Amino acid sequence: GADQAAAVASRAAAEREAATQRFIALLAASGVDPEGSWDDAMKRTVNHADYRALQTLGDRKAAFERWGRERREAAEAAARAEERRRKVDFLTLLKGRPELTSRTRYPEAEALLGKEARWLALADEPEREELYEEYALSLERKEGAERRAARQARMAALRALLEREAVSAKSQWRKVHAALGEAAEMVALDKVDRLSVFEEYIGSLEEKEEQAKQAEREAARRADRKKRDAFRALLRRRYDEGLIPLAARWRDVAAELEAAEEHGLAAGQPGSTPQELFDDFMEQARETYSGHRRLLRGVSGAPPVTAATTADEFAAAIASAADAGSEVASLPRASLAAYVAELKEKAREEAAEMERSIRKQQRSAIEAFQGALRGLMGATLTSATTWQEVAAVVSGKAFASALAEPLQRQAFSELHAEVKAAEDKEAAAATGAAAGGGEKEAGGEEGGEADEPDEGPVLRPGRRVTLCGLQVRADLNGAVGRLQAFDSPSGRWAVALDGAASVRIKPINLTPVTPAAESGEASSSPQRCAVGLASACGSEHALVLCASLPSAR
Repeated sequence: GADQAAAVASRAAAEREAATQRFIALLAASGVDPEGSWDDAMKRTVNHADYRALQTLGDRKAAFERWGRERREAAEAAARAEERRRKVDFLTLLKGRPELTSRTRYPEAEALLGKEARWLALADEPEREELYEEYALSLERKEGAERRAARQARMAALRALLEREAVSAKSQWRKVHAALGEAAEMVALDKVDRLSVFEEYIGSLEEKEEQAKQAEREAARRADRKKRDAFRALLRRRYDEGLIPLAARWRDVAAELEAAEEHGLAAGQPGSTPQELFDDFMEQARETYSGHRRLLRGVSGAPPVTAATTADEFAAAIASAADAGSEVASLPRASLAAYVAELKEKAREEAAEMERSIRKQQRSAIEAFQGALRGLMGATLTSATTWQEVAAVVSGKAFASALAEPLQRQAFSELHAEVKAAEDKEAAAATGAAAGGGEKEAGGEEGGEADEPDEGPVLRPGRRVTLCGLQVRADLNGAVGRLQAFDSPSGRWAVALDGAASVRIKPINLTPVTPAAESGEASSSPQRCAVGLASACGSEHALVLCASLPSAR
């Protein structure tokens, strides 16, 4: 097999090498010159038995060349070793003469050692000089290192002196030099080195002090951070226990938190204030809850929340929901409590909105009832009207059936109060006009213009009015009629003219006829009016400010 073939080849190579060594030994024993020719070597060895140790002439010639190459390499190695020995002996000679320094030149050294055998052993003069220059350079490096070491030792001694004398970082060189200038450690150095040692020593002291201060500051920062972390932990506990709701503001919980020891510690550190820590905590809590809320909203089997539902009940119900995964089941109690509170608040807002809507609808129904009642009763609706009379009038009417009786009574009570207030105001205005009418008219004639009164009669159903200031229907100016009802959408009064059809007129073109005018006692001077009308829901009757104009000249 392959192993047997390899073994055979190995034995053959070993036999060939042994034969080659026998032939090489024959060459050496026969006095063959390694630098000679192969023909000469063959003549000297051909008759010897070992000549045929190698079978072929080529193998014998290759062995001869190998032997010659090995002999030459050995001779060269021996020459190199001898050269190294001579150089070592030369350097040993130089090192053994302490009078030689880095400043000694080659000619001086040659004059001193030129007759020494070890000097002469290096026959090549340039090589000898080069070797000496290398030795002088090594001496220069060695002497420089020794000088630096000695200088460092002297500087270390001066530094030790400064330490023994307790020189501090605030010490001044002038004072230190005056106190220690005669010390051996100080004298051993020049001025530059003394000052350098002092400055380096002071710098090391300052660095140590700064490191100590830095360590103190770092320890204080760690202590302050622990105080803030303790306050955050307090917030976390109270939030998880439900004592701090998600919508809480600092003012809502400040009183309770200020009583805790953690608050006092956090308030005494220079970092973030307790309020800032609270705001940051609540912002993070709201961000976390926003993600939890999305998970809870995605649970289709979530239980309904009522005003009596607690966070624990909701947590138990949500955990048993069909599609509630492990992520939802592991939500913190604080998020569940916040979600329950949010649903309750939403339910309260919806209930409040529904209540406001109902009240608004009731108010609209009441105002509609009041408007319809005004139009139905007209001038017969006075402060003397009773509810029984109104109930008899509205009985069976469609607008009344839309409102329950308690609300009908409420609407009548409000309307009755408005009518009474209007009558009282009208009576007061008529009394004031009767008392000062003559004086105002006289004042108007003398001064050329009379002042307008502050108040006038009220426009209400049944009131007698005169039309004035019409532009399109100027033919109706001066016509007299009776007010029937006010139409809110158009902003006009329905007026039944004497001996004519009913028309719709803006309040600004209506002048109430006062009782004095109806009795024929009023002045024949024309009037101008300014009418301000409130809403058509009957909240208040319009006020009409009237004043007599001066007579035409």
